[in-house]
Amino acid sequence: MSLWRRLRERFFGDKESAGTDEVTDEQSVRPVEPAPDPAPKENDADPRGDSAEMQRLGAIGRADGPTEFEALTLLRRVRGTVDEARAVSIVLDAISSRAVPEPVRLATADILASRGDESGALEALHGASSEAALMLTADLYASQGMLPRALSTIERVLAWNFDAPGARERHARWRAAVGAAPTAKGRLDEATVVRDRAPDQGPLPAIVDGLASLPSQVTAALAIACDSPLLEPALVETLFQSLTTDCDAVVPIDGELLHPLLAVYRSRVADMLRKELDAGTHSLQRAIRAASFTPLFLPVEQLRSVDPELRSFLSCNTWDEYKAALELTTRPNGPRRDSPGRSPGSRDA
Repeated sequence: MSLWRRLRERFFGDKESAGTDEVTDEQSVRPVEPAPDPAPKENDADPRGDSAEMQRLGAIGRADGPTEFEALTLLRRVRGTVDEARAVSIVLDAISSRAVPEPVRLATADILASRGDESGALEALHGASSEAALMLTADLYASQGMLPRALSTIERVLAWNFDAPGARERHARWRAAVGAAPTAKGRLDEATVVRDRAPDQGPLPAIVDGLASLPSQVTAALAIACDSPLLEPALVETLFQSLTTDCDAVVPIDGELLHPLLAVYRSRVADMLRKELDAGTHSLQRAIRAASFTPLFLPVEQLRSVDPELRSFLSCNTWDEYKAALELTTRPNGPRRDSPGRSPGSRDA
């Protein structure tokens, strides 16, 4: 019995409701609040049907996404299951919009290749540069009948690691398939080797001795440093075409900086340069400016029509510079407005 009922009975003698089961105001039924939704579980699906771990895989490459190890673990776990195709699709979507760790791209490409989607595998590997990725890329090109591209890719592997397992065997097999003749062993009498009479004295005495050793029928020669791997043949042709009858050398120039180690010289300038050398000049740049011959200084900007990025002037003196030059070979020589960078000539003060 409620307190209100007891008070009425005591003070007013109201016993009608005493002992009844009538529901009082205080005993009225209150609305029941709905129970909270249970916390989502790890394997709950989103509206598209992706599990939580698949959703996390979709964030690969983002700061809030999975680590490389987590992504690789998931790809290994779903391989050969009904979730394999969805996981691959998620990674490909991520690759199309942002940078994805190369090992994850490689694992995705390997799955695609095993499923027979070689074009998709190549798409996943686009721009990859690791040894394993390049090996798979070369195999995919070869499988699709693109042997020249397979050859150029496997040569990148060999340039990085000549002992890469299987690389040399692939190179020999694919060269034979495209009909390339075996590389003949060089003989010392196939080229004239002129050694510096004064070793380690810089390029000036080397060019003097080199020009002086030319046969009489050779009237001009190209001087080029041995560490300039991206020389454009069209640029060399332009230099020779610019060598008119009224000049003795064609030397590219960038502002005040000469590039004398990517230049064309007439053989007769050897004696003029030797005079500068005998007078105590050791700088090739100073000797060219002071010698009594007539050089044509050709602005490097005029050479962009045949070498848009001026790659011919790129020198490789360190392992990092070599790797950067190697990467340039993977894309066309596009119309960019960069300076030629550190050139062979810039080393000669």
